[in-house]
Amino acid sequence: MIRIMLPVYNAARTLPSTLDAIREVTRAGDEPYTAVVIDDGSTDATVSVCRSWWNSMPLEVSCHVSRRGLG
Repeated sequence: MIRIMLPVYNAARTLPSTLDAIREVTRAGDEPYTAVVIDDGSTDATVSVCRSWWNSMPLEVSCHVSRRGLG
């Protein structure tokens, strides 16, 4: 199983193209995968965007209540 980790912050605008690219690349392979979005306390619609992708690909979402930043 491949797990693709995506740490994001306020990525509502760019996340759809990233998830679409992951879905297209993994579609060609036989290895099962899960994309894991780790939201670092976004204040935009990042989590809503993730919800709209749940039925399109294997996706997990983990949300921090407040921004933690790097490390």
